[in-house]
Formats: sequence, structure tokens, C-alpha cells
Amino acid sequence: MTAPMSRTRSLLLAAALVGLTGCHSRYKKMSGRIGSVQPVVGNPGEPMVDVGGLGDTDITGTAVEDAIDVVVGVGVAVKAAKVQTRLQRAVEPEEVSASLRSSILKAPAKRGLPHRISPKGKHRMQVEIVDYGVGVSSSGPVVQTTISVRIDRKRDGRRVYRATTSCEEPLANMPNIYIPGAEQIRTLQALAQVQELNREELRAATLLGVERCGEQVVDKMVRHAG
Repeated sequence: MTAPMSRTRSLLLAAALVGLTGCHSRYKKMSGRIGSVQPVVGNPGEPMVDVGGLGDTDITGTAVEDAIDVVVGVGVAVKAAKVQTRLQRAVEPEEVSASLRSSILKAPAKRGLPHRISPKGKHRMQVEIVDYGVGVSSSGPVVQTTISVRIDRKRDGRRVYRATTSCEEPLANMPNIYIPGAEQIRTLQALAQVQELNREELRAATLLGVERCGEQVVDKMVRHAG
């Protein structure tokens, strides 16, 4: 439950670096001529909770330290599982897709993209939400989102653009915090803060994080087009 989301983000970002120089160069040359693209957002699946591996119970220290780590590690894992269940009940994948699509459609007007993003755009802009949900660490809770974008030319299906964007947004009304003590203890406290959110607050914060990540996707496209 905890590690796969972090590994997915890291592996995807590493893979995205391969061959992107040529792809971005192609997009820079063609962005002013492609006219418009149509965003197609895939089904994102269920949201996840990421505690960065702190739910693990590796034995590495003294007998007392190991015993404390096991107890706290189990506590982190149990709380994370409860938060994930609440998150999945609060957020519908379909509305996540709709929120992201709406954000991507609205963003270009404010950001100077040299082509339009339109519901009836000529070229296909495939948008995948690789993962999304709540990330919790000793620094506090955030909404994490990773989005992959690919634009294919209609005429021959040639890839014009590809990029991956990972975002973090602090949970609404919950600034990052520092609590003196062990990292796992602070993570437990951060998880407890997330548990204090009601279902609507958790839903609103997650959708807001996804929408803002959509804006960052377009910001990156603007940079690559320039």
C-alpha cells in the first residue's frame, strides 16, 4: 500500500527522461502549427496513501530500538490503511478524471500556450493519471499526483509530445508541520491530522490537488513549446 506509489513515481520519472530531448524539440518546432489538441483522460483507478516506506518494520538497531520501530511501524501501517479506505470512499475516480480534464481545458487561456486545448481539438492529447492520493511524511500531509501526457499527430499517429509531471499540494487548511521526535512518530501525527478531515474535506482537497497538477502540466507544455 505504501511503497508502490513512491516506486511508480520514481520509475516513471526515470523512464520519462529517455528520449525526451528529441520529443520536446519536435514539440517546440510544431507547437505553433498543430492548431488544437483534444484531451482524453484515462480512468485513474483508486487513490492511494503513501507513507514513504515508514509502514515497514525493518530490524536494524538495538533490541529496544527495534521493538519501538516495529510498534510504531505497525501503527503507521494501520493508520495508513484506515486513511486509504476513507479516501477511496470519499473520491470517485470518474470525478477525478473530469476535474483534471476541466483544469487542462481552462489553463491555456491564462498561460500563453501557442495552440488550443479544445474538447474538439484536431490531434489527440492522451492524459493518464499514473497515481494520485495522499502522501504523508514527517513534514505533513500533501496531495500527490503524477500525470503523463502524450500528443499524437492525427495524420500519421506520430508522437509530437510526451512528458510526465509530478505534483504535491498541501492538504487544504493543513500546513506542513514539524513535530520534535522520531520520523515515524511525526508521520503518525500527520496521519492523525488527515483522519480529522471529514469526507467532503478529503474529497475537495484531493480534487483541488489534481486540478492544480493539471495547471502544472500546461505550464510545462508552455515551457517546452518556448
